[in-house]
Amino acid sequence: MAFLPLLLIFLLKMFPLIAGVRMAFTDVKPFKGIFGSEWTGWANFEALFGMPEFVSVLGNTLAIKLSYMAVVGTVSLVLAIALSGIQSARLRNAFVLLFLVPYFIPSTVFADVAAYLLSLKQSVFSIDSLLLADPAYFRLVVYLLEALKTCGIPVLLALAAIRAYQSDHRICSRLYQEEARRELRRLLERGPHRTEILLNVV
Repeated sequence: MAFLPLLLIFLLKMFPLIAGVRMAFTDVKPFKGIFGSEWTGWANFEALFGMPEFVSVLGNTLAIKLSYMAVVGTVSLVLAIALSGIQSARLRNAFVLLFLVPYFIPSTVFADVAAYLLSLKQSVFSIDSLLLADPAYFRLVVYLLEALKTCGIPVLLALAAIRAYQSDHRICSRLYQEEARRELRRLLERGPHRTEILLNVV
């Protein structure tokens, strides 16, 4: 019974992982395949670390990814807070769905649309220079595209956390009020100084 799901997990998750790890240690020839290509050991990594551009590329990648995390985290939190203020559940869910849709559009589509909109000849904007060739603009475009594509998932998670906090807060407030009423009732049932006790409690 559990054989088919395990087989699917192996084929869809484990096999690509094993093939990817093996690919890093082989000189891959397309006609020989990953498992038929020659084993090179650490030679690919030595060649990678020996490149003069490696430090620059690594630094650029880390800068883009860390900045992307900060931008998407901030945008997602602001959007989630704004959405949590919407009382209508249907309208709130419609906005969440709207933010989730870009996640399922391939990244190449986003890249093609950005290249089209920012090209010199085909752009609908009045652009007099190639913006994607400028490193500063390129990073900005990458941040915006990544934020647009992937902010739906963090928005959904942040909104769920906010709603859970609001629900817990309401439950705790209700329990506190019920406990306060029980305590007030117990004090009033004790005896002659009901008015004084009531004034002290209030």
